[in-house]
Amino acid sequence: TSNPDSATSGWYINGGDSSGLDVGDSYTVFGRATQESLPIIDSIQEMSTGTFNLNINGQTTSVDDFPTNDGLEPNLSTKENIAIVENIEIIKPLDYEIISVTDSNIARLSITSDEDNSELIINPLEVGTTKVKIQSTDIDGNRIDILFDVSVFNSFTEWALINNIEDNPDKYLLRYAFGKSLEISKKTPHRSPKIDIIDSPQGPKPAISFYQRNFSKDLKYTIQCSDNLNDWENIWNSENEEDSEIAVNSINVGEFSLFTITKTEFTEVNQNLFFRVLVQYLENN
Repeated sequence: TSNPDSATSGWYINGGDSSGLDVGDSYTVFGRATQESLPIIDSIQEMSTGTFNLNINGQTTSVDDFPTNDGLEPNLSTKENIAIVENIEIIKPLDYEIISVTDSNIARLSITSDEDNSELIINPLEVGTTKVKIQSTDIDGNRIDILFDVSVFNSFTEWALINNIEDNPDKYLLRYAFGKSLEISKKTPHRSPKIDIIDSPQGPKPAISFYQRNFSKDLKYTIQCSDNLNDWENIWNSENEEDSEIAVNSINVGEFSLFTITKTEFTEVNQNLFFRVLVQYLENN
């Protein structure tokens, strides 16, 4: 309809090739019935129809082509001769299924879905490449297979090649090391470390959280802290992660691990403590 004041919560099943349904400033929303639904629609289409004057909400209303199962005036009280569709559901147009992964040691794959979207989750396990087959099925049961490679790389050069990015560590190293920002821009093309406050037995403590790329043989991450921004102390690095003075928490998030690090000996209230992350590119590895 093109009348902006004619909104309805009802459903209309278009049984023919009707024109003019989407004209002017209309807001018609179209859907498609599944193959399993067509016999129900056909049975309604085959019912006798007529023009009747009905009392609806205290007003006499004339309805045309109204289907009933006996050809008589529809009984709105008992609804015995009225075709009633008890439920119409919106279903996803496509369902996805992982059919095969040639080498499950390279990556673990899963699919998560909600009412609006489906997402393929890839958790890398070791360096290498595996072939993946995913099957898409539409509402009528038609299927199509999608084949692609999943590669777990461990060098900047491989990452740049796979992502069609210039092999230039001076320009893209931080995006490689921390991951691409969700709100990518020229000023912030990568995710940045951030300062957190964590709870401890001694009370709240400052900590630094950052993403570290898994399996990277050409990166070294070093955490430094300072209480004056002039003198910096190395408190943790990715080559020697064991340190009794450092509290480390890590969460695996696919290609990266999200680290949260604090200095356990930091106990003074209101003492300044600053953190920074140094990323070193080990070009010869």
